[in-house]
Amino acid sequence: MMRRRFTLTNILAIALIVWIGAAPAHASENPKANAKAAFDAGDFKTAAKILSHLASQGDQAAQYNLAMLYLEGKGVPKDDAMAASLFEDSARQGNPGAALDLGILFRNGQGMKKDLERAYMWLQMAMMQLTGRDRSTAARYSKEVAKSLSSDQMKAAQDMIENCRDVGVQYCD
Repeated sequence: MMRRRFTLTNILAIALIVWIGAAPAHASENPKANAKAAFDAGDFKTAAKILSHLASQGDQAAQYNLAMLYLEGKGVPKDDAMAASLFEDSARQGNPGAALDLGILFRNGQGMKKDLERAYMWLQMAMMQLTGRDRSTAARYSKEVAKSLSSDQMKAAQDMIENCRDVGVQYCD
C-alpha cells in the first residue's frame, strides 16, 4: 500500500510539472505554477483549493490532479466518488491517464458501482493513447477485466468502444 501511495504522489508531481508548461516569470501570475509550488511544499490544502477552481472551469489537467488528491486524501478528505467523477470529467476531455484510472476504479467498484464493461471500455480507450509503462498497465488491467466478461458483456463493451471512436470520447458511455 505504501508503494502505491508513493507512486500516486510521484505521478501527481510529474503531472503538475507537465501541466504547468511555460509559466510566466512570476509564479503568482500563474495558478498552475501556484498549485505546483503548493504541492511541492506539501501544502496540499492550498494545491487542492487552486486545482478545484481550475477544475470547475473545465481544465482537464486540474480535474485529473485534483482527482489524485481526493483519491489519496491529500489536502481534501479522501473521497473515491469525487475522484471518480473528476477522472471521468478529465477522461471525457481526452486525458488518457484519467481514462486509465477511471477504468481501474470501475474495475474495483471504487467510488462507484463496479462495472466491468465500462472498466474495459475506459481501459481500452486509455490504451489507444498511452505509451510505455502506462500502456502496459492499461493492457494488463484490460486483459484481466476481459477474462471476467461474458461474451455478451464483451460485445457490449466493444460496442461502447466503437461508439466512443465514432462520436468522440466526450460522449462515451
